[in-house]
Amino acid sequence: MENRTEKITVATFFNHYGAMKMKKALGPDAVLRPVPRLLSSSCGTCVFVNGKDDALKEILDNADENLEAVYTKDSEKYTNIWKVN
Repeated sequence: MENRTEKITVATFFNHYGAMKMKKALGPDAVLRPVPRLLSSSCGTCVFVNGKDDALKEILDNADENLEAVYTKDSEKYTNIWKVN
């Protein structure tokens, strides 16, 4: 059996409404989850997208003023790939 790690993209938001709106826009590939505290304290909800290579593009295409940051997850390490100015 091949040992494969799945790409995970995490989007954080300034409020819950932004997270719920993004989940709806991304559809079944997105999951609402509690925000890991090391990423943000703005809102308690984030969106996890598993295994999609174009997740960042989809998130940014559907973003509004509620999007705070986007991260990739590798094991337990998060890497920031986009952040609001």
